[in-house]
Amino acid sequence: MTWLGIQGFVAVNGVPGVRDAALMRYARHLLLPEIGIAGQEKLAASHCLLIGVGGLGCSVATQLCLSGLGQVSIADGDQVELSNLQRQPLFTSADIGVDKVRCAQARLQAMNPDCKVHPVARRLQAGEIAELAGSADLLIDCSDNYATRYACNDAARSTHCPLISGAAVGWRGLVVAFANDAPDTACYSCVFPPDTTAADENCTGGAVFAALPAIVGAWQAVAAIQTLTGSGARWANQLLTIDAINLSMRRSALRRDLRCPTCGG
Repeated sequence: MTWLGIQGFVAVNGVPGVRDAALMRYARHLLLPEIGIAGQEKLAASHCLLIGVGGLGCSVATQLCLSGLGQVSIADGDQVELSNLQRQPLFTSADIGVDKVRCAQARLQAMNPDCKVHPVARRLQAGEIAELAGSADLLIDCSDNYATRYACNDAARSTHCPLISGAAVGWRGLVVAFANDAPDTACYSCVFPPDTTAADENCTGGAVFAALPAIVGAWQAVAAIQTLTGSGARWANQLLTIDAINLSMRRSALRRDLRCPTCGG
């Protein structure tokens, strides 16, 4: 959709038209000089691939949908469990046993019909992630295990798709972003080498402060919106660490590791 030639809010018989409804829905974004009409149109024309709809994915998907993202493909093979409800607000007790992506699609489309949600109710293999990333403007990794994170990294590198990855364990979280638009940019394996990570460290069954995934996911959404619209900070090759127990945050610039098994020389 576009909002070119806007002269104000005009309704027919008191009912807003499509253009005017969009103006009202995104009015607060349009007032931001860093986004405005041009940025909102870029967001409406964008397609994100979201891997995982747990605590991080619920937060990211909600913020992107409400902000006016045009399309989001959400891949997750899990069903809703009782233990998810502490930190995954897209789901309710009535959803237990139902595919997460189906529930998420229904809730997100109800929040904002402008955003088209494409559910993929299975855990994607590396080749499938690369295939879908090749037609997306941005890959957002909200998974909870290193195998998937490395698969997302490989897919992003091979397709030159920007990648935003997040993690939340205990009281600590991180957001890391890679442009993948030049040979000398860092990748996920540069920061977290496969031989130094835990065998399969993830948040399944582990301690997680309930509000932390929402915080980390919100920062992933900030990074996604700024990347897609070209507004604000350039997130490429940046690492944001969040310490909720001590109320601290730190941003670090990343450099490519020439010994990296994925992108090293």
